[in-house]
Amino acid sequence: MLKAVQEEHGRLRADVGNLDKENKELKAENAKFAEENMQLFAKVGDLEKRALEGNDQIDELNQEKALTKLAVDDLLDRLISIDTLVEKQ
Repeated sequence: MLKAVQEEHGRLRADVGNLDKENKELKAENAKFAEENMQLFAKVGDLEKRALEGNDQIDELNQEKALTKLAVDDLLDRLISIDTLVEKQ
């Protein structure tokens, strides 16, 4: 009986050793994943910032486009007026 208990104790100690080793490996892997996660989070933040800057640039370009269209429409109206005056003379 004592021998069986000692054998079981030996197996349990080996299991504990294996579990301890596995635990250390998993902790190291977890630390690696945590670092990668932080790097990815920073990259996502940078991408979001650049996307917002891009949206601001698009808004600015749309405003410039609208002003250019107004200027072109005004010039077209003036050309039509000049053309009408020339035709009358």
